[in-house]
Amino acid sequence: MMNIMNEAEEYELFGYPDTEMQDCNFLVSTFAAYGHDIHKLLDIACGTGRHALEMAKWGYNVTGVDISPAMVRTASQKAADKRLSVTFIQKDMRAFDFRGDFDAAYILFNTMTLLTRNDDLVRFMSGVHMALKTSGLFIIQVGNLWPAIAQGKLSNSTFAGVEENGGVKRVKESEAIIGPYNNILCMQDKLQYWRGGEELAPKTQTVCTRIFSFNELDLLRRLTGFEILQVFGAMDINQKAPDPHKVAKVENPSASYVMVLEKTR
Repeated sequence: MMNIMNEAEEYELFGYPDTEMQDCNFLVSTFAAYGHDIHKLLDIACGTGRHALEMAKWGYNVTGVDISPAMVRTASQKAADKRLSVTFIQKDMRAFDFRGDFDAAYILFNTMTLLTRNDDLVRFMSGVHMALKTSGLFIIQVGNLWPAIAQGKLSNSTFAGVEENGGVKRVKESEAIIGPYNNILCMQDKLQYWRGGEELAPKTQTVCTRIFSFNELDLLRRLTGFEILQVFGAMDINQKAPDPHKVAKVENPSASYVMVLEKTR
């Protein structure tokens, strides 16, 4: 039987770029600019704890939640190794049962785009609303794919790539399929792995994500009791997004939406 690539190990090796320092600097600056006595944080879809652990070093009381038991185990072990006090909980973000426990919450990268069903989105946002104290902050980061769509750079297509990190090689063949009647992008992946020359068990996966527009996010926050305090074009306190309601040709549009929301009711 072939050995299997651990989900948490794959995330650590190939998941996301090392942006946690920049991201956490943005969070701290945002809390100072828009928050009120921010101490208790909810890190949603925390993965292996990169942001949660960094925020704990800044002195925040952090709870990280993730649906993956492997991610939570790895994050908890990293906290123990670093002697940091962080609570990690295995939990589906569509089923929060917190009640006014946190001063601020955040969900970074494109994790929120995984909620492709409307009822799941409303359930998630309502759960975050209940988890926050009055006037609590909620920071959302999602990619802005509309410039690529406008320029014809995003379409049904196939592509492949090879990545190597930490002695592990990953070959990935992907097919992108965009829903013809909705704003859903599905990636069908075939993955092969080698560690130190040993071939590991291959796998296939389909990951569907929602292509958010600003208007959709604006409607969602209105439905679930949040006010927009600011919109940024990146995890940078100095990069406020231009007027998202304006329809015009833009030379260098923002690559993401970073919304700072406040619980209002």
